[in-house]
Amino acid sequence: MHRMERALLPIERIPYDEFDALTKLCDAHLRLLDNKLLAVVAFGDTLRSTQTHDIEVLEVVKDWDGPNSASFDSTAQLPLRGRLNIFFISPEEFEAPLSIEDKADRLSVLTLMEDVLEGYVVIHEHRTRYVEQCLSKSVRPYRTENDKKPLGPNPLEIIH
Repeated sequence: MHRMERALLPIERIPYDEFDALTKLCDAHLRLLDNKLLAVVAFGDTLRSTQTHDIEVLEVVKDWDGPNSASFDSTAQLPLRGRLNIFFISPEEFEAPLSIEDKADRLSVLTLMEDVLEGYVVIHEHRTRYVEQCLSKSVRPYRTENDKKPLGPNPLEIIH
């Protein structure tokens, strides 16, 4: 059986229009949040196929107390060909999702991280390899190519 490494994809996988929107979003959020924005990660079907223009973004934000997610359509300031879906999590959730006490919150974060691992591009990180290090120690690092089942313990199965 063939092993497939986590899917850290080359930035060239992002279509130009979506990449332009992501850089504008990242610049705006860096200005707004300053050093509280620890990571911006693009993921989802836009990176894995050409069937959609929807953009999925994970933002790791220090001291975040807003909603867990937000969705947007195209605007004059941020023209989009599809929808923009942003997911916000704290550094504590990103760095150690298995330590989240609330079962529903823990499952939500682990599911989000599983989606990210299907294929992602790091747009911004506050230190080199922060995203890769967090993803590698918090969710299973390998899957089978054919059925996506784990080759080891699945953190989604050990939630109490």
